[in-house]
This record gives sequence, C-alpha cells and structure tokens, in this order.
Amino acid sequence: MIKNNHLLIVPICGTIVSIAFFNFAGISVTKEISATTRMVLDSVRTMVIWGVSLLIGWQSFHWLQVTNNKILF
Repeated sequence: MIKNNHLLIVPICGTIVSIAFFNFAGISVTKEISATTRMVLDSVRTMVIWGVSLLIGWQSFHWLQVTNNKILF
C-alpha cells in the first residue's frame, strides 16, 4: 500500500512517534511515582481521548450503553 500511496508514511510515522512518547512517559511515571499511578493515568487518558472524540463528532454517545440496556424509571 505504501508503494501505491506515499501519504501513508505520515500517519505511520505519527503512530510510531506517538507510541514511543507513550512508552517513554509510562516508564518515567513508573520510575518517579508507581505502577498504580501509571495505570490510573492510562485510564484517564482513555477517557480523555473518548471525550475528545465525542466533542469532535467522531463518535456518538447513547445512554443505553451506560445502563447495560436496562430501562431507567
């Protein structure tokens, strides 16, 4: 695919840099604080990314996903 479309190099390099930064930050946090803090930060990061994707409009939110398909009264 890269041979046919050279623009694919940009997101691939971005992904590599992103993963490298994430791993470096994770190791730094684990050295300075603890592995528990790193796990909490990973969870917060996931929620922030999800929130941004909701704000941008890449995803939509449905209350039924939160309630496990139970009817709220």
